[in-house]
Amino acid sequence: MLGFNKNAFAAPVSKNDHTVLINKIAESIVRRRMAVPAVLLIESCKPINRIASQFMIVISPLLALFVSYEQIDSFCDMLQDKNCVEKLLREIKHKNNDI
Repeated sequence: MLGFNKNAFAAPVSKNDHTVLINKIAESIVRRRMAVPAVLLIESCKPINRIASQFMIVISPLLALFVSYEQIDSFCDMLQDKNCVEKLLREIKHKNNDI
């Protein structure tokens, strides 16, 4: 082989616990009755969640008009981890029994 490091392209695993953020996002989505469109969007964007996370970092100065940099950083860190995205989907489905 060419001697590539097999871990160089591996998805990073977040060391932070995003349970509170996941619950907060899921509650907000269900409260606004947007569970079905949110699940559809998240499921369709799962293959590019890392790219979306990096894009959010690029547009963070614009997003900072609406939310704090700490929230943007935490959300981007959550999107990097595929397990957190799965937890978010499960939490939305759990809070909204219609799905």
